[in-house]
Amino acid sequence: MSRSEPPANDASDAAPLRVKSGFSRAELRIERFPEGDAVVKDFRGKGLLFRRWIGPWLLDREERAYDRLHGAPGFPSWHRRLDRGALAIARVDGSVLSREVAHAFGIALFQRLEATVDRMHERGVLHFDLHQKRNILVTASGEPVLIDFASAFCLRPRRLAKGPLRILTRPDRGSILKFKARYLPELLDDRERSLVRRRHWLSAFWISRPLNAIKKRWVRRRRRRRDD
Repeated sequence: MSRSEPPANDASDAAPLRVKSGFSRAELRIERFPEGDAVVKDFRGKGLLFRRWIGPWLLDREERAYDRLHGAPGFPSWHRRLDRGALAIARVDGSVLSREVAHAFGIALFQRLEATVDRMHERGVLHFDLHQKRNILVTASGEPVLIDFASAFCLRPRRLAKGPLRILTRPDRGSILKFKARYLPELLDDRERSLVRRRHWLSAFWISRPLNAIKKRWVRRRRRRRDD
């Protein structure tokens, strides 16, 4: 599906939404195709480096992930490569995961989320960006949909199912656990609470302390300059 030539889409049907990002990010817009509305990621208007090399490479990775996940519930229903610098992905009608959404659907939502992540790993796809809740949408019926696979890696499913590479699935699983602990902490079991405490300790030791030290040093320099 993704390798075939796209049918011509009527520019007059394009939705007015258009998001232009920084020099390194794709332009996002909504366009209408015979299959339905799609989000188009487009690097064709960027600088030479991103237009010719980095942008197509990122789209190749994302397209490869969607190829693996095609037909599986919990992911955009279709995608289509427009050319080297642009990729159309089925638009998903849903809300970004939030406290309100989590409380509305309860533990069933996170059970579905965990099952969706398991299906993704079974097909050899690692998302690596689920710590950003904007990449987790929830439909009106409470079904989670994972989007934005620009950071994804694809491996042979057997290599993720067992062996040392299984450790690579932890970031995706840990991200879901993080949101569960944030929004529905009373539903964590003993094992999940232990994992959350361990993640907090590692985060504080490896991330928070160095960042706080850098921040304090920067504040001291600013004060010295003001005094001078």
